[in-house]
Amino acid sequence: MGASRGLQFQFGDSTREQLEAEGTKMFPLWQQGDSLAQALAALHAIAEDPSVGRAERVDVIAVFEGLDRHTSRLVWGS
Repeated sequence: MGASRGLQFQFGDSTREQLEAEGTKMFPLWQQGDSLAQALAALHAIAEDPSVGRAERVDVIAVFEGLDRHTSRLVWGS
């Protein structure tokens, strides 16, 4: 428990541009032709923010109540 990290991938230019306009810092971690070592170096170059704490945890199960009636279930043949 304790520390956890989040990672989000943005592939669309419009989404990336919107996030940047809202003040989100975007870091390219990898591009075609990079080695694993280069990608890891890019990842480890991102400084941790010591002022960031643990995110609030919220129970979202109630949001999905009854949703199972509307989703199909995979049935394997015998």
